[in-house]
Amino acid sequence: MPRIEGPGGPSWEEPKIKQSSLSPLESKTYRCFSGNFSIEEEDFSLKGKDIQRSFSPDYSSIAKQNINTQLPSTSLNISFSNDSPMQLSFDDYTDKESRISEESLEPNQVLQDCVGDQSWVEGCFTEINRDSKKLGDDEECMKPTHLSGGGGCSGSYYILDENQEKIAIFKPQREEGGAEYGRNKYQVTTKEGIKPGTGAIREVLAHRLHEEIVPPTALVTIQSSQFSASNGRKITESGSLQKFVPNSRTFYKLSKEEKNNLDYQGIAYKDFITANADGHADNLLVDNQNRVISIDNGCILPDDCASAPTYCWLSYVDESEMFSQEMQEKANAIDLENEKELIIDSGLSGKAVNTRAVSVLLMQNLSDITTIRDMVSYQLAGSSGSGFMTEDSISRNIIRIADERDVDTDPDIKEERGISLDVLREVVEEVTNFTEVRKEEVSAYLDEQNLGSDLDKVIYGNNINQQKTHVVYQTVREVLDERQHWNDWQEEVDKRIEKKIDARIKALNTS
Repeated sequence: MPRIEGPGGPSWEEPKIKQSSLSPLESKTYRCFSGNFSIEEEDFSLKGKDIQRSFSPDYSSIAKQNINTQLPSTSLNISFSNDSPMQLSFDDYTDKESRISEESLEPNQVLQDCVGDQSWVEGCFTEINRDSKKLGDDEECMKPTHLSGGGGCSGSYYILDENQEKIAIFKPQREEGGAEYGRNKYQVTTKEGIKPGTGAIREVLAHRLHEEIVPPTALVTIQSSQFSASNGRKITESGSLQKFVPNSRTFYKLSKEEKNNLDYQGIAYKDFITANADGHADNLLVDNQNRVISIDNGCILPDDCASAPTYCWLSYVDESEMFSQEMQEKANAIDLENEKELIIDSGLSGKAVNTRAVSVLLMQNLSDITTIRDMVSYQLAGSSGSGFMTEDSISRNIIRIADERDVDTDPDIKEERGISLDVLREVVEEVTNFTEVRKEEVSAYLDEQNLGSDLDKVIYGNNINQQKTHVVYQTVREVLDERQHWNDWQEEVDKRIEKKIDARIKALNTS
């Protein structure tokens, strides 16, 4: 009998449902009662991944737990709900519309164009066809990236020219994290809010939205015997093909001095309004002209801001730096209605539209009044000292509040096309206006208290040695995430800020 060992606290009611009606392809909910829980009469076992979700209000401090699990080949989404009673959902996480069976694919075709010149795509196909005819199944034009030290949870392949020089990278949809042939068979998905098979779509979309900083990328089909599912035979896979950037180094390999001398405006702009959940140091390149280039964008626009962003550049941005006038004007010129159509036409859902919309609206509302670091505070999730997620981001809760208020849009329309932009805009303005005014008031008050070198300890609390997050942002995130005070959240925030500041000043005086 498969069993999942959870933390102390609620257990889960065994489903009163016959085995014949249970299937990994269906969504089932198990209600929580106490202690550990088990799933009986199932034909798949779960052996755990890290799961980012908060429990019910009584367990809101427990949000990410390690559960030893072993997943079947069918990818499943595991998520907790904040609603009471607590729920654990097992959902088929296969995006059937975005995934194409190999039998239906024609080899070496462009399925979704990239922006600008595509001659390099044809060049890749020429190399593949040349080696296919020349070498049969022993192809030399493709090489798995992990053989060259490449990491990651998804399968990817260098495309090589006749001189064995890298010219592109191909990432099959069926080898993405959590997909059927992903490198880690026990992985549920790459990130929360990123369905397996949609990473390739997001890669192409990143280039279409930000071609100035993302290399040319197209959705294509490629035939080869090198793929994980090949078993020695030639098969055709669909996925993203991205032009290789020569003469470049990853951000990880730069010296501190080199990092301090980079211009981060472009990457900060792009990452912020795509809510990039995978912007770590190996996904940022710097070429020989010191230009910053963003690669591996399969985790942009996570559905409904479900995953907090990762920005490797953040600590190198000066605390006082704001977005330039150029970036502010660029953001203000974005037409969200047009972008909605582009995102939907690419194959993503309305939940990705919500993420883009709230991120752009935050940029438009904040970029001329506060710093880049403070803007990012709206996107960061709360975390414990051990790094476990304890609260969802302000941006994710803005989407939840807007969803609740948008009573005029049919739920099916929301799923397909997103929440009303007017409602989202209204909630973003409400939250940002209150938060920024209160931040200035609190900062002014504390400046008058002659706290000296202890000022940061009062403003930032335990976050002083991590990502510095102002007490106002901390408290807004905390209150919104509890969901109990959405009708009077501003009054609740004010009460808690006062208590926190008083407690921190008292602790200083007694230490």
